[in-house]
Amino acid sequence: MASKTLTGCLFLSLLIFYKLVSSGKISLVNIFNNPLGLEH
Repeated sequence: MASKTLTGCLFLSLLIFYKLVSSGKISLVNIFNNPLGLEH
């Protein structure tokens, strides 16, 4: 049961991350250049 919940959480976070990336709110270049989000 716990592993199922963990897999679901991972899938959900990946889905949210994909939606943010595809909508342009997050770019992979920005993440690598500024992992802490200190600059905008």
